[in-house]
Amino acid sequence: MTELQKDPITRSDFLGFGFIGAIMGAILTIPPVAFVLGPVIKTDVLGQSDISKGWQEVGPRHCGVELCM
Repeated sequence: MTELQKDPITRSDFLGFGFIGAIMGAILTIPPVAFVLGPVIKTDVLGQSDISKGWQEVGPRHCGVELCM
């Protein structure tokens, strides 16, 4: 039976890899979240919207009886 190989990793190496992993996770997570929440931030926080406030009528103006049924 073979012996398991001992990995000489120090505590500072372990913490450093954890820190680098946290930074990489933030880099990969924050931009997609900002992209998905962009419209919510734009409308709720900044008060801006691409949608007009007024209603616009579409379709025929005067509807005859045979057209509306």
